[in-house]
Formats: sequence, C-alpha cells, structure tokens
Amino acid sequence: MSLRWHYAQGKFSEAVGSMAASSRPLRERLETAFLSHLVHLQLSDFPQELHGRYSDLVKNLSTAKPVYKGEGSVNATIRTMHPSKAKKLIIEISSINFSLAQIYTD
Repeated sequence: MSLRWHYAQGKFSEAVGSMAASSRPLRERLETAFLSHLVHLQLSDFPQELHGRYSDLVKNLSTAKPVYKGEGSVNATIRTMHPSKAKKLIIEISSINFSLAQIYTD
C-alpha cells in the first residue's frame, strides 16, 4: 500500500470516528467530518479504483452556492441537504473507509 493511500485511510477513519462519536444531527456530523478530515485529500491520495467514488463524494458535498457571508459551498450544500441524503453520504464515507482498510490489509 502506498503511503498516500495510508494517509487517506487514516483521514477516512478519523472522519468515521468523529461521526460515530458525535450526538449532533446527521448533517452537522457530515459537515464536521468532511471539513475537518477529508476536504484536503487529493485523487492522488487514493488507489485508482476509488477515484470516482471520492470525486462523486466531493461533488455531492459542493453543489450549492454560498448564500451567507463566510459560508462555503460545502456548508451551503449541507445546510440545504435533506437528512436522508446526508445519511447516504455518511454511509458512503464509511464504505470508502472500509474499502481503503481492505486495501491496507491486503
């Protein structure tokens, strides 16, 4: 396993842990996990087979235009997101984490 992939797996593990440990609403857990742990990852941090999944995750978390001063596209997207979509994205983060962990142990 590449050191870059190990770095990505560590960041995803931290994101999943932060979401699991929080009692905040799903959208807030998602926002904190992404902005605190995942936002700075690059495609080069992932094996080729996970590039599309990470790109889709980023795209799904940055579709809305900011409305309020100091708000970014991720904040705006999550603020307007239905909780069921937040749940799906949280599941995807957990799934990517699992995929990275499998690659790490192979």
